[in-house]
Amino acid sequence: MTQNSPKMHLIDVHYQPGVIDCYTFVFDERNPRTAYYTLLATDETGGMFSQWTEGTYDPHGTNEHLGERVRLQQLGTVLVEHVLGRMKA
Repeated sequence: MTQNSPKMHLIDVHYQPGVIDCYTFVFDERNPRTAYYTLLATDETGGMFSQWTEGTYDPHGTNEHLGERVRLQQLGTVLVEHVLGRMKA
């Protein structure tokens, strides 16, 4: 994200146990060519694994490929601080 680009907004969070990038944070930014959404995949704390990527997401669907939907209030402080820090980078 550049200084002049619009800010991304977090629109959804999913959790999938048993994989290293168990949390997926979905943002409203979309690739105009592929229509993929911007995603941040991270581990339990963001300490060992965290990557920006793009992927399929349906705002009105269950998105089972991303795991279970998680309410932001259910996330720990460490993980929230990590995600907010990555958004600034």
